[in-house]
Amino acid sequence: MLKQQNLSRKLNEIKEKYKNDTSKLESEMKKYYEESAKSMFGCLVTLLQIPIISTLYFAILKMPIGAQSILIPWVSSIKFPDKYYIVPFVYVLVSLSPNLLSYIEYFKIFKQSETAKSTFIFNIIFSLLITIKAPVAIGIYFITTGLFSFVEEVIFRIYIKKYQLYYV
Repeated sequence: MLKQQNLSRKLNEIKEKYKNDTSKLESEMKKYYEESAKSMFGCLVTLLQIPIISTLYFAILKMPIGAQSILIPWVSSIKFPDKYYIVPFVYVLVSLSPNLLSYIEYFKIFKQSETAKSTFIFNIIFSLLITIKAPVAIGIYFITTGLFSFVEEVIFRIYIKKYQLYYV
């Protein structure tokens, strides 16, 4: 995340520096993109989850109908979608929680830009579309993954905050 912010800052500096010379701007941006292409490997973690989710989905479909969960008593089987839409809304809240950390003053790191409202809206819509029709077990997987992501983000921000205090 910090690398992405540094990338956008550098690109804005390049755009400001060469705003009158478009050919130089294009060559500098191309050179910078080539240098920073390694930062796109952050998407790899997300792509690695696709086989896990598809395997989990097909394993859930082959489960017997009576598979229940103590965690979610209002659902007759974790194989079916949640009729009351509680799991999708919990997942929306959990998936938004790491993004909301940037609005809490203690967890702000460096001169971090606020997350755009359009990102929140897209995240809400995408989370709902995924979990409304998906089996409850998939929703449980997403909620668990989101909670781990939130805890990881909090620990990371506390660590960076200490690092920032000692080395700045």
